[in-house]
Amino acid sequence: MLDAYIIDALKKQKQREERERRQYEERPYLEVPLPTEPRYIPPRDESEEDPERRVIIIDI
Repeated sequence: MLDAYIIDALKKQKQREERERRQYEERPYLEVPLPTEPRYIPPRDESEEDPERRVIIIDI
């Protein structure tokens, strides 16, 4: 038979785990809807360079 302090420790652990499980289940969450259609990505012409793209070198 187990000692009383071991039984109390097991009860406290079980209560703590139950409390943590309830807190986790009651926590609000956000479901992000997934797109039903694949996103359209227009074909990119390799010969056309993006005029907005630049390289900046900063020397510290």
